Amino acid sequence: MSILKPSRWVAAACLALLPLVATGHHSFASNFDVHTMNELQGEVIDLQWKNPHVVFTLVTIDAQGEEVRYKIESHSLA
Repeated sequence: MSILKPSRWVAAACLALLPLVATGHHSFASNFDVHTMNELQGEVIDLQWKNPHVVFTLVTIDAQGEEVRYKIESHSLA
């Protein structure tokens, strides 16, 4: 019977915790407030149509007449 080296224990612990980290990254609730709906109107000035997420930049004008840029991340292409 062999005893595992401490580095193998650390590696095993990291592998065991990896699914928890991935779940946090892909969690809908951590990025969005599902009880709030916002509507924006403006001009799309940039579009990155690629995996893992579609990202676009929207330019709007606020109540003070200032230009506001929003970087909006959407779902994957699939």
